Amino acid sequence: MSIEAQIKDLEAKKKLIASAKEEKAKADGAREPLMEQLKDEFGCETLEEAQAELKKMEASMEVLEEEIEEGLEELNKEMGV
Repeated sequence: MSIEAQIKDLEAKKKLIASAKEEKAKADGAREPLMEQLKDEFGCETLEEAQAELKKMEASMEVLEEEIEEGLEELNKEMGV
């Protein structure tokens, strides 16, 4: 490969690296406010903590849904529906 071709190849790779760095900076910039929101609303410092909190909330939601369903069945029974 000639020196000119090598220089062109290196310049192209340099552009790709610069583009990747820019994309990473954008992703990091988008991530920061979301992580801050997780911390403010749910007290989660990491994604792992957020996932654990989500599992707890889903379990609580299931229990509440069951209680609502049981309450509706009881109410329907009392009303003769």
